[in-house]
Amino acid sequence: MPRSTYLHITLVAVKKTAMMLLDRPLMASCDRIEENTRRQQAWLLSQVGAHAPQVLGVPF
Repeated sequence: MPRSTYLHITLVAVKKTAMMLLDRPLMASCDRIEENTRRQQAWLLSQVGAHAPQVLGVPF
């Protein structure tokens, strides 16, 4: 299983626990981590989309 999957599962578990405990600072931290992760994924996908054709299209 990819590490990103473990991160997502852990984040969901921690966020659900924070919600159950009404721990607002922990919920806010989880929200920030989630947003940063989404932003990093979007950047990575844009880089792959921009560079994959050049890398995969190089003739041998």
